[in-house]
Amino acid sequence: MSAAKRVLLAEDDRFLRRAAEAMLRKQGFTVLPATDGEEALRLARSERPDLILLDMVMPKLDGLAVLRALKGDAATRHVPVVLLSNLGQEEDVRRCLEAGAIAYFIKANLSLDDLVARVRAIVNGAAPEKGPLGAAAPPAEPGAPPMDFAVARRYTGGDRDLLAELLASFTEECPRRIRAMRAAEASGNTEELLREAHNLKGTLRVLGAAAGAALSEQLERMGSEGRLDGAADILAALEGQLAAVLRCIADSDPS
Repeated sequence: MSAAKRVLLAEDDRFLRRAAEAMLRKQGFTVLPATDGEEALRLARSERPDLILLDMVMPKLDGLAVLRALKGDAATRHVPVVLLSNLGQEEDVRRCLEAGAIAYFIKANLSLDDLVARVRAIVNGAAPEKGPLGAAAPPAEPGAPPMDFAVARRYTGGDRDLLAELLASFTEECPRRIRAMRAAEASGNTEELLREAHNLKGTLRVLGAAAGAALSEQLERMGSEGRLDGAADILAALEGQLAAVLRCIADSDPS
């Protein structure tokens, strides 16, 4: 029997990392998790994985910096790298592909089943679509419920245990996320606000919380533009949406 393929998964968002890691392991892959760019680079050099899934927005070193370092090192330049991001602007995609990524996936718009299928194809030698790959996220509909469990079920491929684990993880993480964004806004740390809002946007999208994701995207944009005027009001609205999502989780049976 051939050895399990090894995938380095570099993702600083705990929710999305646990989700992808659980599904990859379930499908027989060995997963090497990394929580920041420096750790990803160190693991890539020491472990020589079969494939690297690399988040674009990470602390210490971002995905593009890690990619360039990997491709500039004779020991790692041959390892295929797929960028995972919730950005997807043409300039981001172009820079990553020019730097040597074999594909660019919009992570919140691919189910875990889709992601695993594409990983399996790549490690088996198939040429991937360059990207950005992933259908556009639908806008929030007026009057829609705070959370659509059907979206969350699709994301986890109908795996009830994994969905329950991820909902518990989100419930546990929510207070920390709010505190981090409040602290970033109060201190004027636009870079931290961008990172936290970016990660929360991705989580809320895969949970089917479109209104919360839209508010997170507004904060992400403000962080990227280096401005905080009006951020406190958007944060207040986002907190209200998160409270509503948590009530949905507590009151409903996601199965």
